[in-house]
Amino acid sequence: MAPFSSDDADSGPSGPGSDTTAGQSPPPPPAATPGDTAAPAWARAVDWDRQRATITELYRDRGMRLEEVVATMAREHAFYAK
Repeated sequence: MAPFSSDDADSGPSGPGSDTTAGQSPPPPPAATPGDTAAPAWARAVDWDRQRATITELYRDRGMRLEEVVATMAREHAFYAK
């Protein structure tokens, strides 16, 4: 068995279906606009409880990668977490 080299770390999957955003932080919630009383914020514990079934479906049942789940939750559910 050959020893692990730093070149091996760069040989991850590529091509269709690969995620090029791995290692990046999720986008921050949109900034509040003046007069916007319902500005989105980072998810709280109660928000996680409310979204648990959706997150589980995306990750476990649909096989999405974590980065895809984070992006989908932000885009489709205004759920911002990291």
